[in-house]
Amino acid sequence: MSNLEHFFYDINCQFQCYNIGRIIGKISDEDFSNFEQCLKPWLFPFLQQAWFAIIFWPSDSSKDISKHQVWFLRFPLDEQAKLNLATRDEFIQQLYHTSQSSPDNLEQVLKNSPYGFQPKEHQLANFHAIISQQFSLDPSQYYHDVQDYFYQNNLENWSKLGLQGIADFCARLSETHHNISNEQYLINHIAHLPTALIQVLGECLENHPISAELSQAMYQQFTQKHSMSLPSQKKSERERNELLIETISIIKSLSQSQSKTIQDQLLSTILQSPITHDIELLATITNKCWQTIQQASLLLLYLEALAHINQQHSFNILLADLMFIPHMRPAILSAFRDPQRSEALANAIGHFLRQNQ
Repeated sequence: MSNLEHFFYDINCQFQCYNIGRIIGKISDEDFSNFEQCLKPWLFPFLQQAWFAIIFWPSDSSKDISKHQVWFLRFPLDEQAKLNLATRDEFIQQLYHTSQSSPDNLEQVLKNSPYGFQPKEHQLANFHAIISQQFSLDPSQYYHDVQDYFYQNNLENWSKLGLQGIADFCARLSETHHNISNEQYLINHIAHLPTALIQVLGECLENHPISAELSQAMYQQFTQKHSMSLPSQKKSERERNELLIETISIIKSLSQSQSKTIQDQLLSTILQSPITHDIELLATITNKCWQTIQQASLLLLYLEALAHINQQHSFNILLADLMFIPHMRPAILSAFRDPQRSEALANAIGHFLRQNQ
């Protein structure tokens, strides 16, 4: 049985793969080939599946964007996060059958397949922003509205900005407007942005390796604005909600920061604060910061925070998802044996292990 790489070769098409799981980003040809041959696991498993997009186009029309097509696919993975070949082969068989009988109807295979999916709105916006930048295409019509928003400095009037424009802006941080880079606009104005816009920015910046300078500006603003040590009962409900939204947003924004030091400082501060008593926040760390919490000190803080929420079902789900990521299982099993673990964590681990026997 052939694979996707061979299929596109047979129909005389070039293709490029992008991860659409925990983060959105380009997958190298070598990594995708190794994945299809079960030589390597999927690097970004989410809910025990590989979620990805494939852009393909006729080999003789690489510059004609109108002939580019996109498929969004998800395939189940085995216990080693490697491709489940039976499901992939079933999909390939459907493709070959349709390509021979009705070559113009390949899109119909995807619509009728259990392996196709529709990304969420913010995923689509960021995917289109990333591929338009990488394929040297023009950004959306909403991009310059976002640049003007920062240039005009009317920061409360953001609600008319299009999501696609914000995604384009974050994908093009090095580009300039009135001789100021998009990145510098963020650095200059991050202290005064509305919480709702910070939330949208988090969903975009999580897909990009932002610089140490922007990371430092965002981290400083966050720590100055919010006293993480202040007990939640001292805050109003509005303040608690704003703190939670902005904390989750900065975790996302800095999840691919080029400054490991700032990433470590951020998570260490958050994981030792009262705000960790929120399952959505810990799920965000699981989904976006698995590479950072792989180190022993942060991983133990994360597990302790997760255990002290006292929701065994959530503990089991998040930990199982984390252990499915390549290279995370050994680190987690080592943390299980840490003599410094609390009684609450030891009990949660015991329940988890009994369920997974």
